[in-house]
Amino acid sequence: MAGLLEMAKISGLNPAEEEQEGKGKVRIDTTKALNAFFENILKRCASGEDVHITGFGTFKARIHKGRTLKSPLLEGGEISYDDLLVLRFSASASAKRKLNSGAKPKKSKKGKKVAKKGKKVAKKGKKK
Repeated sequence: MAGLLEMAKISGLNPAEEEQEGKGKVRIDTTKALNAFFENILKRCASGEDVHITGFGTFKARIHKGRTLKSPLLEGGEISYDDLLVLRFSASASAKRKLNSGAKPKKSKKGKKVAKKGKKVAKKGKKK
């Protein structure tokens, strides 16, 4: 699995240099920039906003409702879980097209006939 630093190097983002007034060329650590970018996405999603990145997808935070688990096998008889925020990602249509443009479809097993209990499936072929 590729990490953030490796992906930045593959993309040609690490290290980057930028001209700044009075300082000349200054190296910018793109890993820190990308980490800050993702932290910003998490903060906005935690505050209830949806973050849409054109051509990539949408990040949304959803709430899983808290519940109480009751069981005679547990000490005290029950455990309660609080509400939980979960991050969800929905890819855009253009990202899905790019992802699947070079992929070969897998053969599904749905096309094959499977015999059910007590029934025979007729085989297709030449009749004698």
